[in-house]
Amino acid sequence: MTATWTVILEGTTKEEAREALTFEMVDHKEFTLTPIAIKEDWLDAVLSIAATTEKYRVKSVLKTVLGPQQENFKNRNVLFVYVLLKKNAIPLAFLLGALKDSGYMVLSLWPPQFVGIVRQHHDKETVLSILIQIAKNPEIFEFINICYWVTREHGAFPPPYAA
Repeated sequence: MTATWTVILEGTTKEEAREALTFEMVDHKEFTLTPIAIKEDWLDAVLSIAATTEKYRVKSVLKTVLGPQQENFKNRNVLFVYVLLKKNAIPLAFLLGALKDSGYMVLSLWPPQFVGIVRQHHDKETVLSILIQIAKNPEIFEFINICYWVTREHGAFPPPYAA
């Protein structure tokens, strides 16, 4: 049985608020033996670009994040990154968890077809490459959504992830 994460996003308008969007994402242990991590300055670069382009949307819309054992990640710093690649109009999603020291780790991916490609080719470089392109090459995307919540425990974005 495949280990999955459940991510539920709230709508940002009154019309959308009635329709939460749910993603069943495949756990990182299902597609790689070693964690996929990115440096902390990745988020700084993404937020810098987001301040100057409309295709990046940064919103506090995470409603629920449940881990593979149904553990609630409400008080953890996680980012849900949802993108649409221009080429072939491919939607992809990444759930990232902030590491205690610095940087982010890929916790899960969506859709399952993307996970299958990564698993089949043992290709964590593809995952890293797409994340890096989000921070460096926005023109290859139709849009980039960065979804988060501010945790009460830490009070600021982004607080450290506690595994």
